Amino acid sequence: MSNVKIFSRTKFEEFIKENEINDSTVELFTNVGFISIVNVDRTTPYRFFFKKSHSNVLNLAFNDAAENEEHAFTEQQGMEIINFLKANSKKTAFYVHCEAGVSRSGAVGEFIINFFNWSYNKFKMDNRGLNPNMHVLRILNSLNRKLLNS
Repeated sequence: MSNVKIFSRTKFEEFIKENEINDSTVELFTNVGFISIVNVDRTTPYRFFFKKSHSNVLNLAFNDAAENEEHAFTEQQGMEIINFLKANSKKTAFYVHCEAGVSRSGAVGEFIINFFNWSYNKFKMDNRGLNPNMHVLRILNSLNRKLLNS
């Protein structure tokens, strides 16, 4: 069973606390990949839940922004996601969070579903109310098409 679950920051924090997932235990979740997306804020350091490097965790910082706005999603970050998915291709679940759990994480989640050819209907049923950031989705899909055609 494949699964992509989208969380807001608050719900993700509750989820990892309830399941005792932290830097010491995250790698014990061998079938799960975690993608953490935080806002770029010059006044405070990035607030990632996982501070150490883990093979099943990807931390990214970009704002929920359109293409030409400051701190928007980049092609480099898109390649980080694609490389992370390739490296974790045997995972059966991915948990993705951003601040609201709607736009940035929605776009990444939708891309994961397409990347692995998993059930889009299940994804939509499990993650209602998403409004994927089209800039993020456009970059990810474009990069993936280029890689498939090369």
